[in-house]
Amino acid sequence: MGLGIQAGFTLKTISEYPEFKNYKTVMEYGCQTISTRNYPLLKEHFFPNLNINFKGEYAPAKELYNHLGLKYNSMDANGEYNSLVVDFNEDIKSKYKFEEKFDLCTNFGTSEHLIGQANFFKNIHNTTKVNGIMLHLLPMEGYHGHCYFNYHPNFFYDLASTNKYEIKEFWYFSQRASKLFRHYNGQNFHPLNFNNNLIADLENLANKEIYNSTLMNNCSSICIIYKKIEDNNFRLPFQDDSMTPETGHRSKLTDYKKNEIKNNFEDNDNTKQIRDIIGTHYWKIIISEIFNSTSFGKIILSKIIYKFFKIKTKYYTDVSVQFLTLKNAKNFIKDK
Repeated sequence: MGLGIQAGFTLKTISEYPEFKNYKTVMEYGCQTISTRNYPLLKEHFFPNLNINFKGEYAPAKELYNHLGLKYNSMDANGEYNSLVVDFNEDIKSKYKFEEKFDLCTNFGTSEHLIGQANFFKNIHNTTKVNGIMLHLLPMEGYHGHCYFNYHPNFFYDLASTNKYEIKEFWYFSQRASKLFRHYNGQNFHPLNFNNNLIADLENLANKEIYNSTLMNNCSSICIIYKKIEDNNFRLPFQDDSMTPETGHRSKLTDYKKNEIKNNFEDNDNTKQIRDIIGTHYWKIIISEIFNSTSFGKIILSKIIYKFFKIKTKYYTDVSVQFLTLKNAKNFIKDK
């Protein structure tokens, strides 16, 4: 597994937290590598002073963590790079007598490959120091054939609520491609701040054919950064809210109580951050909307089509107010 540019963004962000100056150790759940392909991107965008001497196509992620001043540790079933060989499906405290704690624990695409979800998140909880950071960067959409699980935002809200974590960041790394303008090329490392309206707003733009959005071509990720506030026993979340609209079907687990977790990002319109982050230039979208949504824009566009292609659209000849879109114009030209 490799650290890509999105992982670089998250680690750079964490390294700028005020509390990070006191951090000394990291535990990677699933030992990571840095490829010769991603190395130049990590240097260009985040770590200009990072120097790695590659002996092949990959180098251990230890090089990056050492650059950040962290003593590197990792666990993985493959035992590579001196990783502790463990089965993440198990409770590592009881099975392996492992009780060491770390300032930073990372989950860069490991837990989605396991059936034992409860033990995995329990393990990270138990191996993180109070005031330490837990980082999860995981699949949310797509990734068919890649893993067992994609994750829903509700899971991370309830995990934080049940265990009294502070949510430092809640991000959505989009891999949606613009159909009209610049295409996403796999190197989009600017995340969208997640709120409850975000996915609906993205789908609205997809329905307008501004972005590609299918189950097969959209492999987007969710990222959550927690700060552990208390040295408490790990508790599994239980989704009692909104499971059924019927009254009288509430949980009878009297000792189960969620804590109030505040979302730092309000559920407002996400149009601007979507335009700014995913990569379609704002002014191009505005021009597109003018041409597609206003009578003036449609008249101007029809004249442009006539000037360059000598095609009189229905709008231009004033026979009808039906608008010939650019897509239809291309088909019309092809038929001609």
